[in-house]
Amino acid sequence: MIYFIKPKNIDVVKIGKSNNPIKRLADLQVGAFETLILLKTIKAKDDLVEIIIHKSFKEQRTNSGNEWYRLNNQINCFIAKLDDTKTYTPSTIKNILIDLGISLPKLHKTKENKSFQEGELKINNKKLLGELKRRGLKQYQLAALANLSPASISVLLKRRNARIATINKIAKVLGVDGKDLMI
Repeated sequence: MIYFIKPKNIDVVKIGKSNNPIKRLADLQVGAFETLILLKTIKAKDDLVEIIIHKSFKEQRTNSGNEWYRLNNQINCFIAKLDDTKTYTPSTIKNILIDLGISLPKLHKTKENKSFQEGELKINNKKLLGELKRRGLKQYQLAALANLSPASISVLLKRRNARIATINKIAKVLGVDGKDLMI
């Protein structure tokens, strides 16, 4: 789980990960001068969710590091948008960031996030194929209309990753919102 913990009277927030956020709150409280408050916890499908959140707010990171961030309007709005009953994927977190006008972080391939490249999101194959069928389009026709190569459509459907610009081109051709094609 990803947690958001803040001191009662100081505008900073700790954004971290723990299997037991209540215990983590208690552990942090031992060395704290202020009463700490657990603002919210969310379930994350994988570690990349926390990485995206940290990188999105890197400009607000305090000098002390250790996952502490200056609490500003952007972070407050982001936390407010999160639903503690949902499980978040990197794509859903990116969608929230986009909705709030927050720049997406640059991700670099590592062993932990091989399937993601900078600025990529997951495509919902079933929705995309359903839209193609509904409009009577073949993959090569979609490629031509979206000014993409047929190979790029084929790779997109196999890998299920796509750049935001590619998703938007496809969505424009299909007359749908790009978010409707993402997981």
